[in-house]
Amino acid sequence: MSDRKLKFITPIKVPKKSEIIARELRNRIIRGELSEGTSLPSEAELIEQFGISRPTLREALRLLEADALITVKRGARGGPTVHIPGPDLAAHHFGLVLQTQDTELSDVFRARQLVEPPAVRVLVDEGGEGAADALREVIAKEWDALDEDDFLALTQAAAEFHETLVRLTKNKTLLLIMQMLNSVYAKHVSSEYVATSGQFDNRKASRLSIKAHEKLVELIAAGDGDAATTYWREHLAKVRKILFKQQPHRRVIDVLD
Repeated sequence: MSDRKLKFITPIKVPKKSEIIARELRNRIIRGELSEGTSLPSEAELIEQFGISRPTLREALRLLEADALITVKRGARGGPTVHIPGPDLAAHHFGLVLQTQDTELSDVFRARQLVEPPAVRVLVDEGGEGAADALREVIAKEWDALDEDDFLALTQAAAEFHETLVRLTKNKTLLLIMQMLNSVYAKHVSSEYVATSGQFDNRKASRLSIKAHEKLVELIAAGDGDAATTYWREHLAKVRKILFKQQPHRRVIDVLD
């Protein structure tokens, strides 16, 4: 009977010293005890503090470097520098996963269609006039960029508008998802602008886009949740149809470096 029971015991993996040290330093970074751009204590200090060997410490630092939580500069004046994980890092890995899965760009935009209309409803129900004012500030940036024919700034302002819709819901998880989607989508918009330059009036298309943003804000400010949500859902559907009419099966891998 005892032999039969032993067969069902799951082996316990004992973490290596380097993994324990990496976990401790990782927790310090995540908790904010070590801030962005600061240097870790010297190698000698860390070895003494943790009571470990130099090879163990260096393996721990390699684990943190693999997580992009530190960069290690070699040389006499080098050493590990702390980096706080942010949306850019998440977006980078998000894009890689989408590439390996051969994801189409229309699929990425479809995800935005599923995220933004419900967020609009939340803004109407909970954000009120304050949400509308915040969105108007972003729209002003869009008009300024269009007036100056600064397409890069216009793309960034448009992305900010979409992110602000979600940020104002105060849901951090949803915001991170939106930022990752925007990171991929912005690259598509930029490449599409270059590809279609001279084929149609990009200024006109941009102007119509900004006016759509203004219309949405008017509905949010008016407190009309049903109309705002329906309008934004239909607007995004139209945009998706236009964007992917020529290349309906364009993939993420085609626009990411």
